Amino acid sequence: MDKVASIDELQRHWECMDRHFPNERGGNAVHLGGGRLRGLLLWIDQEFTAGRSVAEVRAKRPPSLENLAQFGGTDKDLFPANDQVANMLQRAGLTQGWDVLDPAFRRASLDAGGSGIEKLMVSPYSIVDPLHSLHAFHSDKINYHDTLETTFSRYRQAPGAHNGGLGSNSKLALILRHIRFHRMLLGDLPDYENRRLARIAQEEAHNFTSSDNYWVQKALNKLHEGNGRNFFLTRNLLKRLGVLQRLYELGYTVQDPDGSLRYLNDQLVPRGQIRDHVAVQNLKIHAVVPIEGGVKWVAEAQGPAGICVNLVIQVQIGQPRIVPR
Repeated sequence: MDKVASIDELQRHWECMDRHFPNERGGNAVHLGGGRLRGLLLWIDQEFTAGRSVAEVRAKRPPSLENLAQFGGTDKDLFPANDQVANMLQRAGLTQGWDVLDPAFRRASLDAGGSGIEKLMVSPYSIVDPLHSLHAFHSDKINYHDTLETTFSRYRQAPGAHNGGLGSNSKLALILRHIRFHRMLLGDLPDYENRRLARIAQEEAHNFTSSDNYWVQKALNKLHEGNGRNFFLTRNLLKRLGVLQRLYELGYTVQDPDGSLRYLNDQLVPRGQIRDHVAVQNLKIHAVVPIEGGVKWVAEAQGPAGICVNLVIQVQIGQPRIVPR
C-alpha cells in the first residue's frame, strides 16, 4: 500500500480523496488497478530478486506510472467507490488518460471470472484482493478462476462490449489475458495451470464462431504486444494452448512491428528450418509480408565467412528462395 501511496502521478488523487471524502479512509474512495498496478508488482518482485531487503524496498521510491507500463498502451485503471467519487475526480481534472471503471463493471468482472491478478486493486489504505492473487503471486503462481457457464452466459450473450460493459465476452479472451499476465509477471505458463486452461480454451474455441469478437481480438492484440510483437512466440503460445488453428480459420490477425497484419498461419516454415536450409547464422527477421502463394521475409543474416548481408527470403510451399537485396 505504501508504494501505491508514493507514486508521484497519484499524489493529487490521494490528496483530493482525503480532502473531499475524509470518512472513506477505511473503505477507500478510489483504488488503483490494471496494468500499471501489475507493473508495480513486477518492479517490487524484481527488487527482491536483485537481493534488496524489505527495508530497502520500502525506502525506495517506486518508478513513475510511465515506467511501470509493461508495453505501450498498458491500461491505467482507477476504481472509484461510487458515482460521487468519479464525478469529483473528473471535476478536479484527474481522469484524463485514465480508464475510470465504475462499481457495476467491477462486479461484472468478478462475476465473469478470469485471472485473479486483474481483480486486484490497491489504495494507500487498503488492498482489495477477492481472488487471493497476491498469495498466489507470492507462491510464483497467477491463479485463474473459472466461472460456471450458467453465470458466464449472461456476458457471452449480452450486448455492450464497446460501451463499458462486458457484453459478447468469451472465456477464450479471459484465458488469453491470463496467459499474458503469466508470461509478463512469471515468464511462462506453468504445468499446474496449462492442462486445465488448455481444456477450457479448446472447448471454447471449438464452439466459437465469431470472426470479429471485440474481446478476443483485444486480448490477442495485447498478448502479441506483450510478447514484443514476436510472431513466432505468439503463434507458439497459441499452438501450445490448442487454439491456433481455430483462430486462424476464423481470420484473426496480429500486427507486426511495421504495422502490417499477420494471419495466424500455422504452415509457415519455422525460423530454424530456414537457417539450416540457407546456412546462415544470427538471422534477424525485420518484416514478414504476405505474397501470392506464401510469405516474404525481409531479413539480415551473417554468412559462414562472417559477412553480414541483407536478404529477402521468399517462402512458397515450404521452399525458401534467397534473393539478395
